Amino acid sequence: MTKLWSLSTDATLVGYMIAEDWAFIFDESVRLSKWVVDRRSRAGRVEIRSRRLPPDWFCPSGMFVVSQRLKTLLEEWKVLAEFIEIQLVNSKKRPITSDGFFLCNILDAVDCFDFTRGKSTLYDSPVKRIDRLKKLVIDEKKAASHNLFRLATGVEALAFASDGLADAIIQRGMTGMRFIRPEDWPKI
Repeated sequence: MTKLWSLSTDATLVGYMIAEDWAFIFDESVRLSKWVVDRRSRAGRVEIRSRRLPPDWFCPSGMFVVSQRLKTLLEEWKVLAEFIEIQLVNSKKRPITSDGFFLCNILDAVDCFDFTRGKSTLYDSPVKRIDRLKKLVIDEKKAASHNLFRLATGVEALAFASDGLADAIIQRGMTGMRFIRPEDWPKI
């Protein structure tokens, strides 16, 4: 069964991308919006406004950020994603950790939203894209061979993991995320 990747209930980290380092684009090749580093001269920066170091996963300004150890696990699972190194800085723009962190750009977009059983409104466009999601239902047959993905029909902010990947993340004690059943969204 597919699980929705969600912020942990104990997550208190506050992080923001530094706008001068990033551009937000819509990539037609994979039909997903994504953050990209705007400058090649340095890594994109994310400002951390908490006293604690970041967990293995957090989501500043809508970005999917992973630690080096979570990146390693995702690579072991051969997820379809690109990893862009980022620098975590404090409010004075000084690096706060030497641990590696990466923007994880999930490239796997799966057309698995069940429009028959789920509830959504669509954008007024020639392409079928979800504007608002009211009831999340995943067609498990279409999602079965994908370990980490987004919906191909919109709502790029949602990420999904296979049961196997979710279990592996939990077993390794990774922090910052929890995994919920799609039918429990948005009741959480």
